[in-house]
Amino acid sequence: MLHTARTPHQPSRLFPPLERLQVRTLLLACGLVAPLYYVVINDVIAAMGYEGYDRITRPVSELSATYAPTRALLVPLGIVFELLMIAFWIGVWQSAKHNPALRATSGFMLGFAALGLLAYPFPMATADKPLGANTVHTIIWGVITPLFMLAGIGVSAAAFGKAFRLFAILTLAALFAFSVLSGIQAGQVQAGQTVLWFGITERALIGAWLLWVEVLAIVLLRRRAPGPASVATAGRR
Repeated sequence: MLHTARTPHQPSRLFPPLERLQVRTLLLACGLVAPLYYVVINDVIAAMGYEGYDRITRPVSELSATYAPTRALLVPLGIVFELLMIAFWIGVWQSAKHNPALRATSGFMLGFAALGLLAYPFPMATADKPLGANTVHTIIWGVITPLFMLAGIGVSAAAFGKAFRLFAILTLAALFAFSVLSGIQAGQVQAGQTVLWFGITERALIGAWLLWVEVLAIVLLRRRAPGPASVATAGRR
């Protein structure tokens, strides 16, 4: 006699929901790892390996410039960072089935991460122009990627409750303030003036969005964390 109904003992029904949950959790965990990894590879590994480099006065992007002795080391490490970010945003996309704002956020930020990879073939080209003499580098890092980042953070304000909305708005305000200040300082540097805090300003700008990524990852991981009952329910689906 043939039986068409599947029993609870069949692995095709028991394991896939749990496996999908585990994969999604792993992808979201990349959002916790990536910001810390970015700080380590740039301001610890690369900065210490660049003789004469000053974190206070010189920008982060200079560490991977064509003339930088740390470029050969930093580029592959930077690619790993971008891949971690792409993995995270895929996890965010998978977590946003019934949240259009969160799905839009992940879409914008996937574009942001992809452009981050595209920027490596077009690094800064000269030491005397911190924004880069290479036009493509300037367009990618100075124009296009900030638009993707600001759009992603802005849309995320509608993804959760009031607390995260306020945090997203404050993040946008910080990014705007540091972007304006960084632009002013970059102009001063190109004019031959000495700017003591250019490196600090750029790091504050980068740090604001890295903190947003970290907080978003924590929020999503807490929402995804299953209790014993939910795990048992997933196993019976």
